Formats: sequence, C-alpha cells, structure tokens
Amino acid sequence: MTNTYYIGIDGGASKSTIVLLDNRSKELLRIKKGPTNPFSIGINKTEEVLKSSIMEVTGRPELSGKKCAGICIGSAGIHRRRDALELKNRLLKFFPYAQVHVTNDYEIALVGGTGSLNGIILISGTGSVAYGRSEGHGFVRAGGWGHLIGDEGSAYHIGKQALVSIFETNDTSNQDNLLKKLILDGKNFSDLDDLMFWAYKSATKKDIADLALTVDNAAEKGDQTAINILYNAAEDLLKILQNIRGRLLFNTEKIPMILSGGVLLNNRIVRSTFLARVREAYRDLYPVTPKHDAAYGAALIARNFDKGKG
Repeated sequence: MTNTYYIGIDGGASKSTIVLLDNRSKELLRIKKGPTNPFSIGINKTEEVLKSSIMEVTGRPELSGKKCAGICIGSAGIHRRRDALELKNRLLKFFPYAQVHVTNDYEIALVGGTGSLNGIILISGTGSVAYGRSEGHGFVRAGGWGHLIGDEGSAYHIGKQALVSIFETNDTSNQDNLLKKLILDGKNFSDLDDLMFWAYKSATKKDIADLALTVDNAAEKGDQTAINILYNAAEDLLKILQNIRGRLLFNTEKIPMILSGGVLLNNRIVRSTFLARVREAYRDLYPVTPKHDAAYGAALIARNFDKGKG
C-alpha cells in the first residue's frame, strides 16, 4: 500500500534518531529528538518522550491520509526481554493500530548495516557482543554480559589484561617493560602502588577501557606483552563469533558480517588477526561496510514485522 509508512527509532542516552520509511523502504523523513534510553532516564520518561515524538511525527501535514503500520524502537537501555515487553505494552495503549517492536541497539544496527534481516554483527568497544539472524531462526545473541562476567575481546578486557600482566611481571621478575612504562607515565604515577590505588579506588569502567589505547601504542612499538594481549583479544572475539555462528543456519553461501566498535575498527592487530582467523574458519562470512544506520534498521524491522517476517 502506497499510503503506508513505518517508524524506526534509535534511542540514545543523549538524543534519538527517528526515521520514516514507505512501503518500498524509501526514507521519507529523518528527525532528531530527546533521549529515549530507559537505563539512563527511566522507563516513565522514555514512554513520555516516545509518545510525544511519535504523535508529533504522525501528525505532520505531509503524512495526512497515510497510515503508520509499524513502529520499532531499538535502545541500548533495553537489556532484558521483560523490559522490552513492558515498554511495548505501554506504547500499544497509544498506538494500537500499529505493529510495535521494542528491542536493543544491536538488532537495529545489524539490520541497518546489512540492509536485510539476515547476517551477523560483532561489536567490540568498551564491551563486546555478537548478534545475528538467519532465515526462520530469529535473532540470537552471544556475549554482552558486562565487564564483571564477560566482555572478552573488548577495550575493557584489554585494559584489564594489561594491568594483570604488569602486576604478574612484577611478582615474578620485577622487570620493567614498555607497556608498564607507558601506562605509569600516562597516568603520572611513580610506582605500582599508585597504579593499584587508582585501579581500585578511582578508575571507572571507561578509564580501564581507555588503557586499550596504550596497549595498542606499546604493541605498535614492539612490546611483546602488549602484542600477546591483542592477539588474545582477537581470539576471544573469534570465540564469540563461533558461539553465535553455530546457532544459526543460513540458506545462503554469502553471509554479511558487520564489524563495529573502536577495537575492531581502529586496532590494527586485533582487526587483522581476527579477520585472518575468520577467513580460515568460515568461507561463507564476509565483512561489509554498513549500508544504513541503526535508525533506518529500526524502520526496516518495523516494515518487515508488519509483513509477518519478524
């Protein structure tokens, strides 16, 4: 139907992007609105912003006579299925005429990146997670359990392993190496006591993750300890990929794979090692440059759910 459109929302902690697609997946409208991340602003405020934003969009003069048939909201603040279901039920009270789908940011990034419902996305930034979908299998996740339980191969994990290696080396040989020097100098610390105090008393998750940049710097200068940490990170990411790949059955010989996050996009050793291992293990996986952003992906999901393909 030419008078049907679909709404996709990429819900961020500071702002949200809303995209409208027509029945042929052509972008009709793109606007920015306030934050819609339940983890950051709470579910009541999220409901309020989404309700007012969707009503404002659907009431635009250029959409007069057209029907909103589907709405999809993806947000990093949606961690559990029951969180998604609660927000969905709240929105259905205001928009009972549309298919409503609430999900996390991985799903909409995958669909936006591949331009279809099928493929795999592997993210390694501060944390790490893999997400995928194959024909008839729905969406499957591996990893993404947070820095206390998982996040192997992430910037946080790399930073933590750097700290572990420094203190282990001190206990066994008390020898200095470049990685230790760069981390101490970068923090203006005189010894390991200062580093330990910082790690336990003031360092945030982001602070630890930021050490991954120092590890990368040390590795590029030839520090073997740093190089080994990055090699291990690539192997950890391969394991996450293997976990999700083994649970998906594709009806195609070419499976698109999106790589995202600072570690996979910017760390040369991790990226090149990981891609080399993927080529050895999987001939059907191939990395692709994202075709669209996450907001477009959310609208595409809304369109496909309306057509019974979700």
